[in-house]
Amino acid sequence: MLTRPRPYRAARFLMLGVCVAVCLGVSTIPAWIDSNSSLMAWGSESGGVLPHDSWQTVLQMAGIALHALFGVAVWHLWVRNCLRFRLSLLVCAELALNAAWNVSTGLLFAVQRPLPAFVSTLGLLAIVCALTYSCVRHSRLAMWILLSYFVWVMIAAVVSGWVLLAGSGRPLITFPF
Repeated sequence: MLTRPRPYRAARFLMLGVCVAVCLGVSTIPAWIDSNSSLMAWGSESGGVLPHDSWQTVLQMAGIALHALFGVAVWHLWVRNCLRFRLSLLVCAELALNAAWNVSTGLLFAVQRPLPAFVSTLGLLAIVCALTYSCVRHSRLAMWILLSYFVWVMIAAVVSGWVLLAGSGRPLITFPF
């Protein structure tokens, strides 16, 4: 069996680092720009609509891990030479909507306008669903990673919808913790 030359292997791992760094950058830079206003901080100030602040760190770490895994899924698709035009377009759309979602949750929850955050979350959910479905034929690993990311975005959509309904004055079930 022929082995690939070493420089090609090094380039593959360099590309892994680039994919993970881009995905983490898109998810964290907008949050760092507006670090004083977040979904959890708004929930605490508005009378505890959202869970206690102790959960904020856990949720942020889970989000960072899932964004890093999204980078691994993109890298895996690149290594398998599956990033054709359609998949590349979906990945770019997901990254753009992810940045928009981070900005909308940071800035718009700070001024207590959750509707744009909810709409961007639904758009992100649709893109992640399409991307996950597109990966079924190309890479099972990427599909499973994106499926876990889909569940994460679904939870974010439920929380955003919950905050939207709480702001409209409708009675809600309180968090059990």
